[in-house]
Amino acid sequence: MLFRYLFLGMDPTIDEIQLRIIYFTELIFFIGLYQITSRFSYQSMILGTVLGVAGLTALLPGAIYILRYDPEDAVIDITFLLIYLLEPLAIIAFLVALCRRVYQKSHPKS
Repeated sequence: MLFRYLFLGMDPTIDEIQLRIIYFTELIFFIGLYQITSRFSYQSMILGTVLGVAGLTALLPGAIYILRYDPEDAVIDITFLLIYLLEPLAIIAFLVALCRRVYQKSHPKS
């Protein structure tokens, strides 16, 4: 969702498969930022794995359908809508981990 706004000069029509790849790349990017910020903790590994697997689950069924049947119109399956919940969750997890890390640096334990 965010990468589209970075490249405004691009052609606004994006192929279905390319759109799914972009969304999954954004999800993996924010999961990676979250894990780096939280120093690859056990909790971040579990949450990152859950978000990544859920992202694949959201995108693969529609992608397989598109590759197999080559539909004329746009395909919006129910699982694809799940990505609109997963990406903000990954962004929020990254921001919370970033705030937590900044707070720990400014308030070290005695």
